[in-house]
Amino acid sequence: MLNKDRILFLDLDETLVFSRRRLDHSVKFMDGDEECYTALRPSTAAFLEDVSKKYRLMAITTGVVSFQKLVLEASGILHYFEELHGYLNLTRTEWSTPTLAGEKWVLIDNLTPREIGDKILWLGAESLTNKNFIQCSDYYGVEYLQLTNLIPLIDEMLL
Repeated sequence: MLNKDRILFLDLDETLVFSRRRLDHSVKFMDGDEECYTALRPSTAAFLEDVSKKYRLMAITTGVVSFQKLVLEASGILHYFEELHGYLNLTRTEWSTPTLAGEKWVLIDNLTPREIGDKILWLGAESLTNKNFIQCSDYYGVEYLQLTNLIPLIDEMLL
Protein backbone atom coordinates (compact mmCIF):
# COMPACT_ATOMS: atom_id res chain seq x y z
CA MET A 1 0.00 0.00 0.00
CA LEU A 2 1.29 3.47 -0.94
CA ASN A 3 2.57 5.44 2.03
CA LYS A 4 2.06 9.08 0.96
CA ASP A 5 4.33 10.58 3.62
CA ARG A 6 7.34 8.48 2.56
CA ILE A 7 9.42 9.61 -0.41
CA LEU A 8 12.17 7.77 -2.24
CA PHE A 9 14.43 10.17 -4.15
CA LEU A 10 16.41 8.53 -6.93
CA ASP A 11 19.40 9.89 -8.79
CA LEU A 12 19.35 9.18 -12.51
CA ASP A 13 22.68 9.16 -14.36
CA GLU A 14 24.93 6.29 -13.33
CA THR A 15 22.36 5.19 -10.73
CA LEU A 16 19.30 4.21 -12.81
CA VAL A 17 20.58 4.91 -16.33
CA PHE A 18 23.78 5.42 -18.29
CA SER A 19 23.62 8.04 -21.04
CA ARG A 20 27.19 8.98 -21.95
CA ARG A 21 27.86 6.59 -24.83
CA ARG A 22 26.03 3.98 -26.85
CA LEU A 23 25.93 0.47 -25.42
CA ASP A 24 24.54 -2.74 -26.91
CA HIS A 25 21.32 -2.37 -24.91
CA SER A 26 20.98 1.41 -25.33
CA VAL A 27 17.79 3.07 -26.53
CA LYS A 28 18.11 5.90 -29.05
CA PHE A 29 16.17 9.14 -28.56
CA MET A 30 16.31 12.65 -29.95
CA ASP A 31 17.11 15.86 -28.08
CA GLY A 32 16.16 18.37 -30.73
CA ASP A 33 18.33 17.41 -33.73
CA GLU A 34 20.85 15.47 -31.65
CA GLU A 35 20.86 11.67 -31.46
CA CYS A 36 21.25 10.48 -27.88
CA TYR A 37 21.44 7.07 -26.23
CA THR A 38 20.54 5.80 -22.80
CA ALA A 39 20.77 2.40 -21.16
CA LEU A 40 18.59 1.40 -18.23
CA ARG A 41 20.24 -0.51 -15.37
CA PRO A 42 18.81 -4.02 -15.90
CA SER A 43 17.06 -4.35 -12.52
CA THR A 44 15.51 -0.87 -12.58
CA ALA A 45 12.04 -1.69 -13.94
CA ALA A 46 11.40 -4.45 -11.36
CA PHE A 47 12.80 -2.22 -8.62
CA LEU A 48 10.57 0.74 -9.56
CA GLU A 49 7.52 -1.48 -9.90
CA ASP A 50 8.00 -2.73 -6.34
CA VAL A 51 8.91 0.52 -4.57
CA SER A 52 6.27 2.59 -6.42
CA LYS A 53 3.58 0.57 -4.65
CA LYS A 54 4.92 1.65 -1.25
CA TYR A 55 6.49 5.10 -1.64
CA ARG A 56 6.19 8.31 -3.61
CA LEU A 57 9.03 8.35 -6.15
CA MET A 58 10.86 11.49 -7.15
CA ALA A 59 13.87 11.81 -9.43
CA ILE A 60 16.60 14.23 -8.40
CA THR A 61 19.48 15.06 -10.71
CA THR A 62 22.28 17.53 -11.14
CA GLY A 63 21.49 17.37 -14.84
CA VAL A 64 19.05 19.57 -16.73
CA VAL A 65 15.48 18.48 -16.04
CA SER A 66 14.25 18.76 -19.65
CA PHE A 67 16.98 16.40 -20.91
CA GLN A 68 16.55 13.99 -18.00
CA LYS A 69 12.83 13.82 -18.75
CA LEU A 70 13.70 12.69 -22.30
CA VAL A 71 16.02 10.04 -20.82
CA LEU A 72 13.26 8.74 -18.54
CA GLU A 73 10.72 8.70 -21.39
CA ALA A 74 13.12 6.82 -23.69
CA SER A 75 13.88 4.35 -20.90
CA GLY A 76 10.16 3.71 -20.34
CA ILE A 77 10.22 4.65 -16.65
CA LEU A 78 8.97 8.26 -16.54
CA HIS A 79 5.50 7.16 -15.37
CA TYR A 80 6.91 5.92 -12.05
CA PHE A 81 7.99 9.41 -10.97
CA GLU A 82 5.70 11.91 -9.32
CA GLU A 83 8.23 14.72 -9.72
CA LEU A 84 11.59 15.41 -11.38
CA HIS A 85 13.97 17.90 -9.76
CA GLY A 86 17.26 19.40 -10.91
CA TYR A 87 18.65 22.28 -12.92
CA LEU A 88 16.19 24.12 -15.17
CA ASN A 89 18.77 25.55 -17.60
CA LEU A 90 22.20 24.79 -19.03
CA THR A 91 23.83 27.62 -17.09
CA ARG A 92 22.70 25.94 -13.84
CA THR A 93 21.42 29.21 -12.43
CA GLU A 94 17.86 27.97 -11.80
CA TRP A 95 16.70 24.74 -10.25
CA SER A 96 13.59 22.87 -9.21
CA THR A 97 13.44 21.69 -5.62
CA PRO A 98 10.91 19.45 -3.92
CA THR A 99 8.48 20.98 -1.45
CA LEU A 100 8.74 18.84 1.64
CA ALA A 101 6.35 19.16 4.54
CA GLY A 102 7.71 16.76 7.13
CA GLU A 103 7.70 13.65 4.95
CA LYS A 104 10.26 10.96 5.73
CA TRP A 105 12.60 10.45 2.78
CA VAL A 106 15.60 8.49 1.54
CA LEU A 107 17.96 9.36 -1.34
CA ILE A 108 19.69 6.71 -3.45
CA ASP A 109 22.67 7.97 -5.43
CA ASN A 110 25.89 6.55 -6.85
CA LEU A 111 27.92 9.50 -5.55
CA THR A 112 29.10 10.14 -2.02
CA PRO A 113 27.39 12.76 0.19
CA ARG A 114 30.44 15.02 -0.28
CA GLU A 115 29.90 14.95 -4.06
CA ILE A 116 26.20 15.83 -4.05
CA GLY A 117 26.06 19.09 -2.12
CA ASP A 118 23.41 20.64 -4.40
CA LYS A 119 21.00 17.78 -3.77
CA ILE A 120 21.50 18.07 -0.02
CA LEU A 121 20.58 21.77 -0.23
CA TRP A 122 17.58 21.08 -2.45
CA LEU A 123 16.28 18.53 0.04
CA GLY A 124 16.66 21.02 2.87
CA ALA A 125 18.92 18.63 4.75
CA GLU A 126 21.92 19.66 6.76
CA SER A 127 23.63 16.40 5.86
CA LEU A 128 23.02 12.90 4.62
CA THR A 129 23.25 10.05 7.10
CA ASN A 130 22.73 6.29 7.21
CA LYS A 131 19.08 7.13 8.03
CA ASN A 132 18.35 9.00 4.79
CA PHE A 133 21.02 8.02 2.24
CA ILE A 134 22.01 4.87 0.38
CA GLN A 135 25.03 4.96 -1.89
CA CYS A 136 24.84 2.39 -4.67
CA SER A 137 27.47 1.29 -7.14
CA ASP A 138 28.04 3.25 -10.34
CA TYR A 139 26.22 2.00 -13.42
CA TYR A 140 28.30 2.31 -16.59
CA GLY A 141 26.47 -0.33 -18.60
CA VAL A 142 27.52 -3.36 -16.56
CA GLU A 143 25.32 -4.48 -13.67
CA TYR A 144 27.18 -4.74 -10.39
CA LEU A 145 24.22 -4.21 -8.10
CA GLN A 146 20.65 -5.36 -8.51
CA LEU A 147 18.62 -2.41 -7.22
CA THR A 148 16.02 -4.90 -6.01
CA ASN A 149 18.60 -6.01 -3.40
CA LEU A 150 18.21 -2.57 -1.78
CA ILE A 151 14.47 -2.94 -1.12
CA PRO A 152 14.80 -4.49 2.38
CA LEU A 153 17.12 -1.63 3.43
CA ILE A 154 14.79 1.00 1.94
CA ASP A 155 11.84 -0.59 3.75
CA GLU A 156 13.77 -0.57 7.02
CA MET A 157 14.59 3.11 6.58
CA LEU A 158 11.16 4.29 5.42
CA LEU A 159 8.64 2.07 7.17
